[in-house]
Amino acid sequence: MTLLDALDDWLGTAPARLAGLTPRAVAETFGRVEDVGDGIAWVSGLPQARLDEILLFAGGVSGLAVDLSPERAGCFLLADEAPVKAGSRVRGTGAVVRVPVGEALLGRTIDPLGNPLDEGAPIEAERMDPIDRPAPAIVDRDLVTQPLYTGLTVIDAMFPIGRGQRE
Repeated sequence: MTLLDALDDWLGTAPARLAGLTPRAVAETFGRVEDVGDGIAWVSGLPQARLDEILLFAGGVSGLAVDLSPERAGCFLLADEAPVKAGSRVRGTGAVVRVPVGEALLGRTIDPLGNPLDEGAPIEAERMDPIDRPAPAIVDRDLVTQPLYTGLTVIDAMFPIGRGQRE
């Protein structure tokens, strides 16, 4: 088969392949890494970044945006910082960090994003929850039935604390 024959075959099947596509526009904003050190990267050019957003760096490294200012954003790197250098590209995902939740995590070793680090099977989580979420309302929590004593009578008399109480 010559190159011309291959081109004719490709052109003959192109309309069918194009009919199956649904084109859409995707706008992405890229920023630049200004400085990296001790697992923290300072990024500029991402004004739409939000707190706890996942940022993707060149080299496949993920980061967590934790410090936002109009000029730049600071983020924790969630993997080895070796591939991230000053001047490399970074982009926001628009998604907050979510981790797997469920019985499948018992006894497993995972990284900060919930990926398994042991040699076990992939984790099949019941659901994915954000790392920061509000605590349940007091009325939705279990009743406190057992007191928790601090050992200081003055404190125990002023602040009654129950075992399991979180607020």
